[in-house]
Amino acid sequence: SGTSVTTGILGKLGLYLGEKFTEGGSWNPKGDFEDNGTVELNRKLIRTFDIDQRTAVAASPIKWYSDPRCKQAKEQIKKTLQASFEDAPLFGLKHPRVCLLLPLYLQAAQELGYSPHLVIVSRDPKDVVRSLNKSEKQRGDEYTLKEGVQFVHQFLRPIGLYAADYPNVRITFDEITKNTPQAISKIRKLIPELYAYE
Repeated sequence: SGTSVTTGILGKLGLYLGEKFTEGGSWNPKGDFEDNGTVELNRKLIRTFDIDQRTAVAASPIKWYSDPRCKQAKEQIKKTLQASFEDAPLFGLKHPRVCLLLPLYLQAAQELGYSPHLVIVSRDPKDVVRSLNKSEKQRGDEYTLKEGVQFVHQFLRPIGLYAADYPNVRITFDEITKNTPQAISKIRKLIPELYAYE
């Protein structure tokens, strides 16, 4: 949906993103700007909560504030955040699965004394599905338009439910790719510590 290009730009504007990234592929040759430790943890947590990789739907509804698995998962998130970002005064975290686990990440960040700010990038779901289907990960297992749109909406649900309680800014894929200075200006109103656009 434009999260990789947005995160790459924010990294150039001074947002610390970690030391070790997952490798890019032909679908995203400049990389995803995703911290290795977080990506590995999220894969593990997706299995813990029995969230289907293809549909992004949990086998049973997750009770974020009372499910015993959540306390343990939150502690794992805190350890991972500290290991990857502890000394950075300003850091950013990007990985699509963070959306599916958003309440846990927000709770963990606050318990560590961080102040979460959310940069939310949106794109027409049909375009997201087309982009997903170009990925090497989907070769031979492409989504139909209906399946893909449902998958995208599963990722958007937690944002709709939890983002409003935190400082946030919303930008579109077109803004970040076609009017980058304006998009950065909007983001810097939320995170003024970022370098100015040049």
